[in-house]
Amino acid sequence: MKIILTKIKNFFINLYKYRFEAVKSYYRKIRFDLNKIKKNPKIFIIGANKTGTTTIRELFREMNFNVAPQQDQENYFDEIIRKKHNFNQDQFDEKVKLYIDKYQVFQDQPFSIKNFYREIYKLYPNSFYIHLNREPNEWYKSLYKNLLRYTNTKDLKDLDLKKLKDNDYIRKGYLFDYVMNYFPENTSLEEANEKLKMKSFMILNFEKRNNKIREFFKNSKKFIEINVKDEKDNSKIVKLLNLKKNVLMPMPHKNKTMIISEV
Repeated sequence: MKIILTKIKNFFINLYKYRFEAVKSYYRKIRFDLNKIKKNPKIFIIGANKTGTTTIRELFREMNFNVAPQQDQENYFDEIIRKKHNFNQDQFDEKVKLYIDKYQVFQDQPFSIKNFYREIYKLYPNSFYIHLNREPNEWYKSLYKNLLRYTNTKDLKDLDLKKLKDNDYIRKGYLFDYVMNYFPENTSLEEANEKLKMKSFMILNFEKRNNKIREFFKNSKKFIEINVKDEKDNSKIVKLLNLKKNVLMPMPHKNKTMIISEV
């Protein structure tokens, strides 16, 4: 009898805890909605892939921001960028804005590659820009391990980017085109395969882009750079967006292991 009463007691305790968390979550959602409606900024995450973009995406989702669906975003921009030669600049800008105006937070491609952030800044100079950085050796290791998975290759010395041409994520060849963005235009496949395995070359390019971003935004008050691994919570982002401190929360730290969804 005592065991049964204990179980009943625990049941009601757990039920109370569940309802309390549900109510707390509901009011937190309302609070974030009010902040979002009040501010409603566009927020662009412009760090390279493998610097914590998935973590930041999940953080903004938990904060109830309207985050662009990644594959939908990649599909849309892949199409208009590949057809850019068919548009004049104004037409292209309108197509960019057509998508940007639907959401609030953007990360991953194409915002994570080359100088696309400059094109976005021309259209949205008053928006917020968050640059993600990572220890260069860790970044390079994460990048090539992901590529090994995509190409079903065990060792970096055997990695052949040609295999990416048959991968059908977004479309066949999409991931191949993504990786080729790390190299100068007209780089041959053989040269790309060679340079990808040169750690010093890849890190140099990674740091060059980081430095260009820092220089571009050096006088901006709507820009921050963070290393996701070093952040315990979202306090720097809360400060950047001028939100109330009651929206503070721990950093979710997604993709600590090798996950292919953030190539």
